[in-house]
Amino acid sequence: MKAHWLKGILLLAIGAGCAQGGGAAPSALSPVAIAVSPPIVRLQTGAGGSTRFKIAVTNVGPEAVSVRAMTRDLTLAPDGTPLVGARGKDPWSCAAWIDLQPLRLDLGPEAFQEVVCTLKVPRGVRGGRYAAVLFEALHLQRPVGSGLRVSARVGTVVMETVPRTGRPDGEVAALRATAREDGADISVDVRNTGNIDVKVTGSAVVFDAAGRVAGRVMLNGGTGTVLPGGIRTLTGRWTPLRPAPGSHLVEARIFIPRRGVVRGRTALVLSDTSAESEPEEVMPAG
Repeated sequence: MKAHWLKGILLLAIGAGCAQGGGAAPSALSPVAIAVSPPIVRLQTGAGGSTRFKIAVTNVGPEAVSVRAMTRDLTLAPDGTPLVGARGKDPWSCAAWIDLQPLRLDLGPEAFQEVVCTLKVPRGVRGGRYAAVLFEALHLQRPVGSGLRVSARVGTVVMETVPRTGRPDGEVAALRATAREDGADISVDVRNTGNIDVKVTGSAVVFDAAGRVAGRVMLNGGTGTVLPGGIRTLTGRWTPLRPAPGSHLVEARIFIPRRGVVRGRTALVLSDTSAESEPEEVMPAG
């Protein structure tokens, strides 16, 4: 699985609620376990057009399960963790455009079934839209006594782009340089101001009071994927051999494919005995 930002959706998520009963032995049912393929679907469908694709759902557990299919909005937290929301609420969602057949599957052990998904893009749409097709599984046999009602939820990420309408763009929304005794921690929030998902990379350059380059830092943000309207946080640590006390300037340089480099600047002060940073400030690059 190359796309680490998807792991929150694709790994098995176990939730439990107590079954009703009076003092009986816990259920001996095995944990629910299902898998889906493919984990990501990338589509290029024109406005007013439709696309059909299939998702295979497999019961990898030893007990029969009932699976419910649904579509939900998908956003990403600043650290890349996927967040699933209510259907059709996010302006960049295509969850309401996807029809699923069937909506329920009953699968025996090691059995699988394909769900046919039809995406219909309304006219006038531009850029990218995103959604999660989720599958929630429960045991067909209910637990007895005080056993737990166990469920599993996995999903496929759908990334739709209307061809030739993507406009990648972004900005440095916040730049923080927190001084340490051995240098500084640098954190950059990159906001996607375009209409399509992008993968951002970046670095930071530290200048001393005389304007000389005192160090360079590569910034890490995992895959760097940012959905439209979202923010991705990239971090790095500057650890010079001999931290020089005094004023410094930190400049973040963020590369956005098909857009170029966007920049942000903030001040950093290193003291003799302990490090202190100036209040957070993002300044436009010259």
